Amino acid sequence: MKAPATRLLMLIVIVALIGCNAPSSDTADTASPDPDVPVAEAPVTPEAPAAPLEDMAAIKADIAAIKGGEFVEACLESSNLEEPVCQCLSAKANEMLTPDALKFLVATLKQDVGTANTLREMVPPADLAEAGMFMVQETAGCAAPQ
Repeated sequence: MKAPATRLLMLIVIVALIGCNAPSSDTADTASPDPDVPVAEAPVTPEAPAAPLEDMAAIKADIAAIKGGEFVEACLESSNLEEPVCQCLSAKANEMLTPDALKFLVATLKQDVGTANTLREMVPPADLAEAGMFMVQETAGCAAPQ
């Protein structure tokens, strides 16, 4: 599973590459070096939608909120685990889960059925399974004396 930072970096690179391939207004009217050869019109391509950048900002805000204690708060409210264990789990979840899987896990811990159901429809099944098993698989490592 790729770390959220890696996925975010990949998204930034993809958006940058899309922007590099967009036609530039200052090159569309460039004259042909040979006056007898007509200048071919550049194909008109739709501009890349702004939605990926907006989604990326929303994902960053969600991750910041979760890192800021939302996961720890949900962990403490939904379990009998102590705060250091929940903080350890929060750090591992931020490293191991995709942003949407992390949001799904927090919604599940908070028993926010509406958000969990919405994410269940959007998040790939493999990410849902990883989020679903996260607390079972990682709690022992965080609860063990260091």
